[in-house]
Amino acid sequence: MMRRLLFTIAPFAWMGLIFYLSSKPALPGPPVFWMDFIEKKLAHIGIYALLYLFWIQFFIVNKIKTHWLTPVLFCLAYAGSDEFHQIFTPTRTATLRDVGFDMLGVMVASLWNHKYL
Repeated sequence: MMRRLLFTIAPFAWMGLIFYLSSKPALPGPPVFWMDFIEKKLAHIGIYALLYLFWIQFFIVNKIKTHWLTPVLFCLAYAGSDEFHQIFTPTRTATLRDVGFDMLGVMVASLWNHKYL
């Protein structure tokens, strides 16, 4: 029962955290441009890899039969909406490149989940 509750809430809580971080005008990072770039892109990959895994668990614990592509599409939709949200945040910009890094994380987690990695 507790596991079901945890994994039912997890993807929504994680999306809330993503929304919160996206609403910040600036996030701390290293002073060197390329180090900051790498750190933030790795964060995109890791954050969306976890979001994908949370969605997988959501469907499993709630016994929802779904196509394997459904959690991928949920993550893609949220990545797009997150970038759109950043248009309205001072000093932030929306880029398709970031959606690409988000989806790279989703693909890595998907391959890991299906035991291809």
